[in-house]
Amino acid sequence: MTPPIPENDFTALEVYGWDAGRARELAKQGRRLDGVVGRIVVRHKGLYTVRTGAGEVLARIKGYLRYQAGTFAELPVVGDWVVLTKKPHDDLWRIREVLERRTVLRRKVPGLRSAPQVLAANVTTVVLVMGLTEDFSVRRLERFMVLVHESGAQGFVVLNKADLLTADEVAQAVEQVRVATGEITVATLSALDGESARSALAPLLCAGETLVFVGSSGVGKSTLINALLGEERFRTGEVRESDGRGRHTTTVREMVRLPQGAVVIDSPGIREIQLVDADAGLVDAFAEIAELARGCRFRNCTHTEEPGCAVLEAIESGALDPARFDSFRQLQSETDIQRRRRAEWIESQKRAFRQMKKRR
Repeated sequence: MTPPIPENDFTALEVYGWDAGRARELAKQGRRLDGVVGRIVVRHKGLYTVRTGAGEVLARIKGYLRYQAGTFAELPVVGDWVVLTKKPHDDLWRIREVLERRTVLRRKVPGLRSAPQVLAANVTTVVLVMGLTEDFSVRRLERFMVLVHESGAQGFVVLNKADLLTADEVAQAVEQVRVATGEITVATLSALDGESARSALAPLLCAGETLVFVGSSGVGKSTLINALLGEERFRTGEVRESDGRGRHTTTVREMVRLPQGAVVIDSPGIREIQLVDADAGLVDAFAEIAELARGCRFRNCTHTEEPGCAVLEAIESGALDPARFDSFRQLQSETDIQRRRRAEWIESQKRAFRQMKKRR
């Protein structure tokens, strides 16, 4: 006989981001949760570590959840809230349902496929970490910002290794970042100085917040999280004297609680940032260009050679940086190409899932 489902301790889950709003959403839907609610804190190969109100458990995906998923991007990731069940003879719990995601941070998977890869779910803030030495790139930052705006989460930019530059050099970099990110907060720090790092990120660290740290390999994400934790929880590589960069050591995404109350996800370095379904994020990330375009004489203006183009006039007058506009056009073209490939990819995913279901 299957034992009764234990009661959910939602109060214990609040420290991992559960809130009354999510409970109200379920009540409004008339949902009855026939299982234990938990949050995925680590994704292993084929297995998940899930934090429940009673502690951490190991789980795998229940068979029909795979059947119901339309694409691999719909399968559970770190940050997801899930419903678990367990049979008496099973060693592992089973994930039977993924609750609705509030925010989704995703990119196109590296390579030729037009498939989305979900990096994290239900995060409140994406912390973009960029080194102020060899890693610094405004154009790459613009790509990151499109991902952030598309995710539905807020953004926060950390410029690490400020101790390796002069005050004037740091100020110049900050100004470039502000042009590229608009009103998003920018913090300059050295992750090796734990006190200053905790002070710079203090507004993000309160209970109920879920942060995900993203950036290139070796920019100091794990070092920064260790500073916030006050302990060496995540392995870090030594810094090379040649370019001031650390060696990438994070291999899986993992969520941990900070002493200040927030939870944070450390993630492997992102070498390639390609967009997928990012129309809204592109408009938000380049809001000043979208605003200028409203003043063009023609509604379908391509901003190339039309008379009365407000965007071209802004470039000519110096009000708009031509390099930023070129970046916008490049990302816009990339998004258009991915959209055309999208239909073909979706059909291929459906075929793959149908074949998987037949094999099972």
